[in-house]
Amino acid sequence: MPLPAPDPDEAMPQDLQQMAGYMRQHYVEAGDWWENQGMPGLQDSALPTDLLDDFKQMAAAADGAEA
Repeated sequence: MPLPAPDPDEAMPQDLQQMAGYMRQHYVEAGDWWENQGMPGLQDSALPTDLLDDFKQMAAAADGAEA
């Protein structure tokens, strides 16, 4: 599996070994992913306000289209 061209982005892994090591360290069993048992911290904070506003606008537009 080829990696993208070299990039100065520090988030990009140097090679497949580094990427595999990161994956091993951060692996979380996803058997009951819909219940979010593996990473409860992800649900502790609210969604950003701009995302909520966008969703409300989309819902309002969908309601207006149905009328």
